[in-house]
Amino acid sequence: MKFIQFVYASILFVFISCSAQENNKNILSYNIDLEILNNTLHISTIIQAQKSFENNLAFKLDKSLMIKESQYYSIDRTNPEFNILKIKNSKNNKIFKIDYYKNFDIKEDDIKGIHFIDNQLIPIKMTDYFESLNYKIKIRNKSNLYYYTNGLECKQCTSDKLSFVISKEKFTSYKNQKIKIIYQNQNDKKIDYIYNTSNDILKYYNHIFKNDKIDDLTIYINDYYNYSFFSSKNFISIQNIDNEKGNLYLLCHEIAHKWFSKSKNINSNPNAFLNEGFAEYLSYMYYRYKYGNTEFENLIKRKQQEINSLGISNKEISAINKKMDDKIREKLLYVKGALICYEIEKNLGEDEFIIFLNKMNDFEISNLEEFLTLIKDDYGISLYDNIKHIL
Repeated sequence: MKFIQFVYASILFVFISCSAQENNKNILSYNIDLEILNNTLHISTIIQAQKSFENNLAFKLDKSLMIKESQYYSIDRTNPEFNILKIKNSKNNKIFKIDYYKNFDIKEDDIKGIHFIDNQLIPIKMTDYFESLNYKIKIRNKSNLYYYTNGLECKQCTSDKLSFVISKEKFTSYKNQKIKIIYQNQNDKKIDYIYNTSNDILKYYNHIFKNDKIDDLTIYINDYYNYSFFSSKNFISIQNIDNEKGNLYLLCHEIAHKWFSKSKNINSNPNAFLNEGFAEYLSYMYYRYKYGNTEFENLIKRKQQEINSLGISNKEISAINKKMDDKIREKLLYVKGALICYEIEKNLGEDEFIIFLNKMNDFEISNLEEFLTLIKDDYGISLYDNIKHIL
């Protein structure tokens, strides 16, 4: 039986796509000082920006966090879900500090552990549109616990996840050439499968993106949360499942985010199709590479049937919004998004489609307008009209 305390943090941020916008970025840098005691986390977070903040700057933190009062911010505790830190004189400041702590208890019968998400560990800016983010964690462990984090230092990450895990059990690290796997209580057969599969995926993807390869990759097998994510160009976390094809899909999709994570909008925005739809379709392309074209076409038919059964085959990507049902939104972004990529590849052919994928990556296409402009300018009005109609 495992006794594990898990702390997981997600910091929402994105990149601005083109060079003209690059100079207008207000990159947020999080310097997090974290002290681990046996039943408490003491956290001090300094947030610094390249430029002054806008007025009415606010962050949300989970209600379970004990926040220290400060002259630099006020605390609004009226929201039922989280506390809101309102920064005073934010327009005149580029840096401020927040101190808080979290009590925790690793119970004797706790098998999977406790996980904290998003604002349960780190202050999250209250917006749907995010600046780029750097973060660095300094950890002082004064407990008898073990920890793992991908966030000791991460600059200009390409997605929004910061992972921090505390456990009574040690973490095992397996490294062979380019790939490192972090895990607990996994059998050798599964680790060998994860390694060999990831290595093969990297070879395939690196062949597609010859000028922008992944040189090394860390894979964390998480046993605490039914969710997988890509955090930076060389880190992914995958949920702990036993099904080999399920692991194949998770690895394909999350590794693909190295090249497709340019949109700076969260998944309630249509622009997120450029992250999720393309990462999904890269996983389908690997499926074709591994199992052949017949199996690939059967996969496409199953995905088409999936969206038909949900009645969303005629629903546009541009209709995605916050109020939409989560399952419908997910299927539009991932499945219909991938099927749009399939239509583009059918029109262009496999070789030209790979060139198109490299253009998407090289030009850092981050919104639907840029995406359609690239299609219109480089591939003609006919394809542009077809794709615009189904977006």
